[in-house]
Amino acid sequence: MTAEIGNWSSGNPRVDYTIDFFYTPDKSIKQNVFSLIVLNGMIVKQDRDDEMWYISAFEGKTYAHVTAGEPSEELLQPQHRAKLEIVQKMIYEDLPLALQTIKRIK
Repeated sequence: MTAEIGNWSSGNPRVDYTIDFFYTPDKSIKQNVFSLIVLNGMIVKQDRDDEMWYISAFEGKTYAHVTAGEPSEELLQPQHRAKLEIVQKMIYEDLPLALQTIKRIK
């Protein structure tokens, strides 16, 4: 898994920054798993954007995430079936558990 600062903030004044997480088992595959989005301001669950899943809000920031959409073309190749299954497990089983651990740290 690798992480990069995303570019979601360009053109969206609500977004402070994002961190994009990728499954990168080799040089030919770079599959987005999810993005952590930090928004300016306190946004309550009812006001959230339908594209983003609310995590928490504190100290003037709101934290949300977006999971990946479709697999990359490379992962859809028959020879990468095992890698596709790994990233699917990450998204559907591991990610929900990891997101539960995001808490306010003082």
